[in-house]
Amino acid sequence: MTEIGIGELFWSLATMFAWILAVGLTLFLCLGVVYLVYLRHVNKGASEFWPATVKLDGKIAVITTNGNDIGVEAARQMAARGARIVLACSDQRKVHEAKVDAISSSHVPQVVWRHLDTSSLASVNNFVDDFVRREER
Repeated sequence: MTEIGIGELFWSLATMFAWILAVGLTLFLCLGVVYLVYLRHVNKGASEFWPATVKLDGKIAVITTNGNDIGVEAARQMAARGARIVLACSDQRKVHEAKVDAISSSHVPQVVWRHLDTSSLASVNNFVDDFVRREER
């Protein structure tokens, strides 16, 4: 029987620990991905905080956006649930895609654009005054 030095023993244990950690982490990540895919399939893409069954008929959603993906998706989701969408932005060209997307995913195409520059208090006040004047509630 050959004697194993302390350095070789330490190196063997470290290598074995590294392999166990790598395999365990890989299994954990794979199971996590499978679980997330399962949740997405079960919920049909809806968030647990905002189930797909929530209806927004008769509601008004004011979305301040510059045409980025978050504003586009928020407009699409709320319009699909029946909300009337008010896209508030300083540049109408930037929100054109969000407006078209929201209208195409909605059964009631009620998407409008209103001017709003969030960096200007006067613009915010004008937006609020205009919104209160135009909306019935």
